[in-house]
Amino acid sequence: MNNVAPKIENDTDNWFHANQQFLSAFVEYAKYSIAQAYHLSPDPDEKIADTRANLSEKIALHKQQVADFTPIDYLAHLYQLNEFEQQVLLLAIAPELDSSMLYPNGAKTPIVINFSLALATLPDPDWKAITANGALRSNSLIQLEDPDLVTQSRLIVPETILHFIMGLSDEDPELKTYAEEITHKSVVLEAKNSDTLEEMVQLWQTHQQRQPSLFNIIGDFGEAKIDLAYALAQQLEKRLLVLPAHFIPHNHNKLKEFIAKWEREIQLHDCLLLVDCDATTDADEDEIFTTHFLNLLNSTVICTSSARRKKSNKEQYIFDIYRPSTLEQFNFWRENIDVPEADIQSVSAHFDLFFSQIKSMINTYYALQGKQSLWKICRKYSRQHMNSLAERIDISDGARDIVFPEVQTIALQSIIAQLTYKLKVYDEWGFSRNSARGKGLIALFHGASGTGKTTAAEYLASQLSLDLYRVDLSNVVSKYIGETEKNLNQIFTSAEQAGTILLFDEADALFSKRTEVSGSNDKFANSQVSYLL
Repeated sequence: MNNVAPKIENDTDNWFHANQQFLSAFVEYAKYSIAQAYHLSPDPDEKIADTRANLSEKIALHKQQVADFTPIDYLAHLYQLNEFEQQVLLLAIAPELDSSMLYPNGAKTPIVINFSLALATLPDPDWKAITANGALRSNSLIQLEDPDLVTQSRLIVPETILHFIMGLSDEDPELKTYAEEITHKSVVLEAKNSDTLEEMVQLWQTHQQRQPSLFNIIGDFGEAKIDLAYALAQQLEKRLLVLPAHFIPHNHNKLKEFIAKWEREIQLHDCLLLVDCDATTDADEDEIFTTHFLNLLNSTVICTSSARRKKSNKEQYIFDIYRPSTLEQFNFWRENIDVPEADIQSVSAHFDLFFSQIKSMINTYYALQGKQSLWKICRKYSRQHMNSLAERIDISDGARDIVFPEVQTIALQSIIAQLTYKLKVYDEWGFSRNSARGKGLIALFHGASGTGKTTAAEYLASQLSLDLYRVDLSNVVSKYIGETEKNLNQIFTSAEQAGTILLFDEADALFSKRTEVSGSNDKFANSQVSYLL
């Protein structure tokens, strides 16, 4: 049997009906066995064995009529359940199918479905099945209402397992609050990223029968990483669920339960889990428990991060996200939209986008029937990513008309010219072939308060029709080693894609003169300044 969950389609009414008949036959058998155990059976002793044998045959007959295999067969294969453990699981859900079984032969007081009852009524009882290390409890297929009363506690079957056995493909409602399912996403991959996708598919199919591994997609472009994972899920015909790492419990007992639920979700519903390791709040705590989660999860999983994860005890495969060059973006724009080439040159020069993002904006342009310029559409799209990282400054209509002294005017016009013609210089003239670095532009405005530093930034933004964002350094600088650089990298990456101007206002606290290294604090403070420059 392949390790693939039964797929319940809309046209499988016969399968569903046959599975219900099988479950009903077991309930009938369980009711009779319980009545016998409580000495409530109307049959004389000599008939009891025959009646139970007939009911067992009925169960087997209905089970054979279920096409392929029943959900309980799949669970038995997946978790290595013996016959007794399968019947315990069915006994535990039986009251959900027929509540009258709690009142055998009209008894006034309801019975309790527990391990003691299972051991007394089901054939071939196995005491190992009720232990904490047994397959039923260790995989959270069955839980105890009172863990201190192992044999007497009422047995509880998680809702997702109940629905699965009944043939209803419902996901765990609790996990839905943590993870987002990515659906109906339009993905267009660049040529090199398409090659990466093909490699991922081949590796995934090769490793289906091997030990779980880790597929690590790395890079600074979160949306592009999700696109690649979604394309993989489509190729494998799986659902993609994205779990932000900060939702992973920071408690070992809760983590163990969390892992068991995710393993069950992945295996029962044939989904692909992506752990977004960029989505963290407390770097140290998140890193520790994210590592535990990825290592202990007994399934192949995808994780996205800015750099390779170093503490994986699984076989790990690294996949880099390739960012298209400005010229590649320009060609993609030109092939997919009918607008003046000058407009394409402008958006290609200032907005650093992946093909899926470009395609989305082209769709928006045509949906608006050309009533809004391509430039405005790109600006609005880019704000979605920047607004959570920095404060956008509203530029007044008169900002472009401000007059500066001659020296400052020459400097500002030089900045404007460099940004306006960078596509021609770097790509058409070929300056970017020798090095991909140094394409940005840093301008240091210095002077006393009120001398026009912020006004000069607003003037540049107005002349270039770009957004201006003020970076609050109090939200960037961190006492934790490496966190300041991580925060800055996130801002710079988003700003590069959005084509925005960043204003580090009153940045003396971070841009101050580098000091002699007399301790570890000086060393890391200097590294932060070096990272910026």
